Amino acid sequence: MPGSKTKTIWIELDFQNGIGSCRFDQEFIEIGKRITALLSSPKAQKHDFALAILDDFLGALYAFILALHSEPSFKYRPRGQRIDPRVVLKLARSISKAHRIRVSGKWMAGLHFNSGLFRLLAVYHRTLKIVTGQPKSRKDLGNEKDPNALLSQAKRVYKGWTANDWSNININRVQTEVNELKHKAAGIYWGRYVKESEAVSAIGELLNLLEAWETQP
Repeated sequence: MPGSKTKTIWIELDFQNGIGSCRFDQEFIEIGKRITALLSSPKAQKHDFALAILDDFLGALYAFILALHSEPSFKYRPRGQRIDPRVVLKLARSISKAHRIRVSGKWMAGLHFNSGLFRLLAVYHRTLKIVTGQPKSRKDLGNEKDPNALLSQAKRVYKGWTANDWSNININRVQTEVNELKHKAAGIYWGRYVKESEAVSAIGELLNLLEAWETQP
């Protein structure tokens, strides 16, 4: 109706693990604080490429929150457990015959989870370019055993900045799953590599790298 306001729908994150909370809510809140701090930093504010990365990073966080606050929530489907084609057919028919779609349910939770994974991989690649000072590079991630690869260069600069090794175990699992979604004929039809906890840990790994970059002059 003219002049009517659209009602905003919110998902409440419960840091006390109450009724309706997700087991990752406390971690999501902490991640939100870390992204806020990066977005607010003078260095990021002057760096268009960093701001673009953080925008997509926030989108990944939103996608995972939607996946894990769906009703029912996203659940990991292990290797060997295939997609149920009857569910996919039913969802397709809801468009073609009933002219509507669902906005919740297991399939929608998986849709949001996949969106989060794709965004995280994009953030991964572009973050390596930022921290190595090559924001416009067209290099692939590369192999960390190759000293000229983006990944090995990023690990070296992180070590120089923090005196610690940068862990990318979980974000590499995300890369494996997204590559299957993109390139293998079956996609993830026969199951997944990345669990919920691993996706959340992958976010932390990327934040560690960006935060180390942000502290540099």
